[in-house]
Amino acid sequence: MFIYAAIVFTSGAIYYREIFSDYVANGVTQTEGDPALQLSLDWANSDNLYVGAWASNVDFGEGDDNSAEVDIYAGMVLSVSQQVAVDLGTVYYQYFGDKESDELAFNEIYALTSYESKAGISEVNIWYSWNYSGTDAAHNIVQLAHAFALAENHLLRVNVDRLASMDKNEYDWEGHPSYLNYQVAYITQFKNFDVEIAATKTTLDIKQGDTRLVAGISRTFSF
Repeated sequence: MFIYAAIVFTSGAIYYREIFSDYVANGVTQTEGDPALQLSLDWANSDNLYVGAWASNVDFGEGDDNSAEVDIYAGMVLSVSQQVAVDLGTVYYQYFGDKESDELAFNEIYALTSYESKAGISEVNIWYSWNYSGTDAAHNIVQLAHAFALAENHLLRVNVDRLASMDKNEYDWEGHPSYLNYQVAYITQFKNFDVEIAATKTTLDIKQGDTRLVAGISRTFSF
């Protein structure tokens, strides 16, 4: 799962259903380029405290039988000012389908900061794990992003992410202790459906990190 920007919920529960042409996390496919069905359920109160669960199918390739990812998260959105919001939270990632699935489970904490101005919404987002993918390696992600309106109901979001293993002896990406991910996403809404088309590219020289074009459609239900 990749949480993009500071979350601002109204009080109550929100249910999401999403279909994507590929499940791409941090520029790397999690489904070997195949489509993904993703579901989530979130609840928040009037104090902007929230909890939720998110699920998707996964496919990590030959020799790995994992077929599902389920993430549990909780946090709080702080309104620093009318322009600045900070989302602080934690996520527990877990996988299912393989006899060694339990070994991949790990925790992550995050701080997502957004600044709204006439030019759009700027973000500085940080994620940190002390046991990335169950490897005992510390890991962090730093993301810079900006989103702005092209026209009414048409949004463009650009982000650059740096992912780094803080213990390359325990975990790296085919010999790379870190890499960059670049993404440009077009987002709009059509008849109560959210539509996103994103192009992503990493500095990795592995097939899973190749340049990709991903399309998705989602529907939100409140109750």
